Amino acid sequence: MVVVPATAHRFMAELTAPYLLDNQMVILNPGRTFGALEFKQVISEKGCTADVIIAETQTFIYASRTTGPGQTRIFRIKYAVPVASLRAHRIPEVLRRIRCAFPQFVAGDNVFKTSFENIGAVFHPALCILNAGWIEDVAQFEFYSQGVTRSVSLVLEQIDHECVVVAEALGFRAITARQ
Repeated sequence: MVVVPATAHRFMAELTAPYLLDNQMVILNPGRTFGALEFKQVISEKGCTADVIIAETQTFIYASRTTGPGQTRIFRIKYAVPVASLRAHRIPEVLRRIRCAFPQFVAGDNVFKTSFENIGAVFHPALCILNAGWIEDVAQFEFYSQGVTRSVSLVLEQIDHECVVVAEALGFRAITARQ
């Protein structure tokens, strides 16, 4: 289980590539947007030929916030988080192996859906850019409650709409962030 920000997926793939073996499973929790594809590409570049199941979750299983250096507050565990493997026919195997520890994971359709339905890709960059002044200036800024004003929500809806349109152009239906 790889539980790091998306910017560390490449590093983790480089680090683990020499040690991966056939039938091992790597789950990016969360995969963010196409994390599983990046992970597979990097381990291949590093010469890993093991038959590894690479999967990603649509979002992080925990609703949490960083409260300080090395400290996190977990508000709750999400009750249904889609997970998909690069080879979709192996999703049942992924679930069989992890649900004893994480019953909250449910079958996702494929990594395209887990990636396009990652609402963090819609919310996080836009909220950071549109609230940069507040984030830098205010000691305690409530990202989702203070950061989503009426105007910001209109931008978020447009970004979300574009993600759904791209998904449809690729041949599948992605749910909207509002859904």
